[in-house]
Amino acid sequence: MEVQIEVQLFANGAKFLQSGSCSVITTDFRKEPEWTAAVSAYEWIQKIKNSVRYPGVQFLHLSYIQSKVRKYP
Repeated sequence: MEVQIEVQLFANGAKFLQSGSCSVITTDFRKEPEWTAAVSAYEWIQKIKNSVRYPGVQFLHLSYIQSKVRKYP
């Protein structure tokens, strides 16, 4: 299953919006959707922090939506 994530951040005097998708385990998402999305978002945010080279980056807003279910043969 894919979860769409959007993050608003503030760095170097400007606001930015980054969005992307993360894969989550469908059974985990069905049991605890907010927790599963939060774990994926946290990992994704860590990647953003490592790629943004501004020391004072602030995350202003995070949102997620369930995107689609991947079916495996």
